[in-house]
Amino acid sequence: MWSACTSGVRFAILLVLVLGCSQPSPVSKQTDSPETQTIVTTSVALAEVATRLNSGTIPVLNVIPEDKLSPDWRPRKASVRSLQQATLVLLNGAGWEPWTERVSLATSRTLETSAAASSRWIQIPDAVTHQHGPEGSHSHAGTVWSTWLSPELFEVQIAEVESRFVKNWPERRTETNRAAGQLRSELQPARLLCQTTREHVSGTKFSIVADSPCWLYLMRDTGLEGSWLHWPASGELSEFALKELTTANDKLPADVPKLFLLNRRQSAASEKARQLGFRVVLLDDCILADSEQSVIQRISANVTQLHKATTEAF
Repeated sequence: MWSACTSGVRFAILLVLVLGCSQPSPVSKQTDSPETQTIVTTSVALAEVATRLNSGTIPVLNVIPEDKLSPDWRPRKASVRSLQQATLVLLNGAGWEPWTERVSLATSRTLETSAAASSRWIQIPDAVTHQHGPEGSHSHAGTVWSTWLSPELFEVQIAEVESRFVKNWPERRTETNRAAGQLRSELQPARLLCQTTREHVSGTKFSIVADSPCWLYLMRDTGLEGSWLHWPASGELSEFALKELTTANDKLPADVPKLFLLNRRQSAASEKARQLGFRVVLLDDCILADSEQSVIQRISANVTQLHKATTEAF
């Protein structure tokens, strides 16, 4: 009797185990907590937009070292890991990150923020090989990457980041939309001043030389046209570079006002330009971080500087 009972109990236990194992286990959706998420960017401008739009909820890392320009940067293993493990990677595009051709990034977690305005990218037309000095001959073919310096194009990039944030974090839609609206509001005076400047310079005659093609988007927004050099953003200028300015000046008409758009990190060249009769306009490429001003304030200051210079030139 006990043997039969024992066998029955054993069979019942075995049946329960078999049936239990045959049932599918519930699958829990894996969602990273804010503490394990990261947003990686490739510029000071995008880092600021990402931080403002997520209100500091998710850490934002600008992966480009402060002393490097992204087009000249070669990512090391630690930086590649940060890019590949990020919840979202925000690229500028327009040639700012040529190194992405050598780094594998998941397209589902990568956003090229200026791609929506690619039809308005500026191609450098003077793609000729030349020499600045002992470093040898080189060319400057490609796209002008400094899209964030245009209030118009930067607003497009803000909208792209806003849209992706809402998609990634729908529970924060209201906060994201509000923050993006605030950024657009802060940028609006610069856009309006660009239009005012464009109307002011229409039909006027003056000459403009820029130290770099990076100012071309800003020049287009304000209705300005001119020639440009290919000076480095920082570092001591060679004698070859300074001679380039003299050569450019020799080609200008002598009877119209002339402006020289100069990166403020190369302000030491201001005296040389003034000796040649230029009015110098110091501008900020917004590549380095600034603890005192936001990127939008710096963009707006550029527009104000150009408007002031074109107004006072006559």
